[in-house]
Amino acid sequence: MNVARRRLVAPSRLLLGLLPLALAACGDDPILAAEVDELCGQVGPYRLLPLEPDERLTMSAIRRVDDRYFVTVGREPRLPDGPLGALPRYGDTTTYSVGLCGEDPRVVAHDLGSAPFPMDRWPGALFGCVHGEERDDLVLVDPSGDQEATLVLEDGCTLYRSHVDEGMVRAEAGEATLRLVYHPYLDGDVPGYAAPIELFAAVTDYTVLGDEVLGVGEDGVLRAVSLVDLSTTVEASGVVAFAATADHLLWKSTGADASILLRDRQSGTEAVIEHGDISPWGFSLDAEFGRIHRPSTQEGEVLVDLEGGGLHYFTDNDSPVRELADGRWLVRNGSAGPFRLRDLDTEVEVILSEREGFARTDDDHLDLVEGVQGYLDTRDVGPLWRLGYDGSPEVLRAKRVTALHVVLDDGRRVTPVDVDDAWLGTLVVVDPATLEEERIDAPVFNYTSTQAAEAALDPQVIAYQVVDGDRTGLYLLRLAE
Repeated sequence: MNVARRRLVAPSRLLLGLLPLALAACGDDPILAAEVDELCGQVGPYRLLPLEPDERLTMSAIRRVDDRYFVTVGREPRLPDGPLGALPRYGDTTTYSVGLCGEDPRVVAHDLGSAPFPMDRWPGALFGCVHGEERDDLVLVDPSGDQEATLVLEDGCTLYRSHVDEGMVRAEAGEATLRLVYHPYLDGDVPGYAAPIELFAAVTDYTVLGDEVLGVGEDGVLRAVSLVDLSTTVEASGVVAFAATADHLLWKSTGADASILLRDRQSGTEAVIEHGDISPWGFSLDAEFGRIHRPSTQEGEVLVDLEGGGLHYFTDNDSPVRELADGRWLVRNGSAGPFRLRDLDTEVEVILSEREGFARTDDDHLDLVEGVQGYLDTRDVGPLWRLGYDGSPEVLRAKRVTALHVVLDDGRRVTPVDVDDAWLGTLVVVDPATLEEERIDAPVFNYTSTQAAEAALDPQVIAYQVVDGDRTGLYLLRLAE
């Protein structure tokens, strides 16, 4: 049980009772309303790493590896917005390493896009991604910082990569097709990949399944290549698009009747299950269901029961979200709702809520940030509603949170509010029982789940960046339970 805790509400109390905090962070101390526990020998926020006023946390900026934190920051101004939208990207970055209470700080790398990471194949080694204009290289990072990062694999951090048991499958983009190559791991303890083995010279669509890769060539032939012995098998001809698992194959043919076929890959049983056009997203499969994505929002989707063989149609911009424990399906209209519950056998529906917004689904409920459209702008806030699948009344859990707020183990929510055009705002924690917003700190930089500490000291420890003159830095705070 933590007994050193305090609710901090006034600057005078801070100055009288938190001398260690004043020594740890230069400049004016933060005024806290949130109740906090002791961390690193002091009650209150602990500055883990001082930063320059123009330094900002990158995406996935913080990672704990053993007894060290690795932190990657970039310098303002940001690069132009990329495919992820209005989220910070930087071309000039520095990666720091510090102990769990900020001891022994050191610079370990430059130009990484995020915090370095370990890989199971090479215990003790640390890797990073260097993102360039033409390629995204995988590099080996020296945790001590004594040596420059060394190249492991050119373009080894491309978005078009898949890690498999014995190596990496990587796609090289052409004008209209992709070249697929396989890089087996090198033997021995030194991190590295063997020379690439070409799996497909040109494919229009592909998927990686453990020890095999399936791809459709420009000739419309769907082939499977084994990563065990590199043997090739023709799966189907005249294929427009496909989706596959180890057990099932779903594809559309080039025939005049626009047939959509389903095959049980274990038994070889095959049947035409539907006809018609599909969207550019094509198909998707999991262990129990397949999905046929139609080009028109009015046509919705077709849900395929892989075991029973039944088809279930969703029209008028409806789409199935997930199957519930009682067999019903959660259904969303459009990208933000409203949401309904549907019994597929009887087609009976009940309205879960007329509210629209960004949703997080759980086994027995849905949490909805009303009026917020996903990741379009992570500064947007809205009221948070708990919607139970059992028909219980809607419950307000917070008056305002962002889509990317952090959920603590006890159900409290940590979220930025009042974030301005410079991505600076106030960080608060909200108790769903009282709806009270307890101030943590300000001005805090663009606090999102991508900038929270992973595997921190315990689940109640949060990390955030203050941008405020001499106080600028990365802070840790243990919230009282």
